[in-house]
Amino acid sequence: MSEQIIAARQNRLDALRDRGERWCEKLDRRPNLIVAFLAAAYLVMLFSPIQRRLWYDELFTYHISLAPGLDRFIDEVRKLDLNPPLIYVVTRAWRRLAGDNEAVLRIPMAIAYFGASLGFFAFIRRRVGALWACVSVLLVWSSPYFVFATELRPYALLLGFFSLTLLCWDLAAREQLRPIAWAGIVVGGLGMMFSHVFAIFWLGAIYLAELVRTYRNHRIDWPMWSALLLPLISIVTYFRMTQTFEASLFPPIFQGGVRRLAIFFARLALAI
Repeated sequence: MSEQIIAARQNRLDALRDRGERWCEKLDRRPNLIVAFLAAAYLVMLFSPIQRRLWYDELFTYHISLAPGLDRFIDEVRKLDLNPPLIYVVTRAWRRLAGDNEAVLRIPMAIAYFGASLGFFAFIRRRVGALWACVSVLLVWSSPYFVFATELRPYALLLGFFSLTLLCWDLAAREQLRPIAWAGIVVGGLGMMFSHVFAIFWLGAIYLAELVRTYRNHRIDWPMWSALLLPLISIVTYFRMTQTFEASLFPPIFQGGVRRLAIFFARLALAI
């Protein structure tokens, strides 16, 4: 009798598992529905972090965006904060359009972060399906670093442009929409480089992936490499930026530079 009960329970569990698998397969074929779920979840998760008050680093972005004229704006970008100009341009334009409310000022960064998440979703979906891609995105959102989704700093922009670059590289590597994908790589790479000075390390990950692809194919994809390397022309603006930063309003001990950047990463590597 006990064996019959166990067998009946096992049959019910098998039926339930089969029903769940069929449901998951149907849902996996409806990525638009999953994206809608992610959008709804994102709006709920944004409720608290988007209402934070601006803190020290964000106040640099905010006050630079308040510069009364274009000349003053350019001067403050060059001397008050060691970041490429895109975050200040976006914040200045959005503030003039939408106003000075702190929560509203965070909206462009929240949009950029969500766009990055959708890019990663599309990239992962090609490999493991929509459901696992959704789980991967939710896993990232569940980390303490979700707060950067609304940070009035260049992190969300960097993520957004990296996602665009990665997705377009994947398309071009699969021989799909190559001219459009190459253009996307250039736009994404330039957007990264004009968002954060550490973008070169993020691009380096894609360079490494393309090197592996070159090795496997036994040939160099010159159009792909051209699109990947073209954004590096923006590096010339970095040298000018570090030179002008040395003439900034901060005491020398608080000023950045190439040498201090190298020392910082060396200490970080030694600590690891």
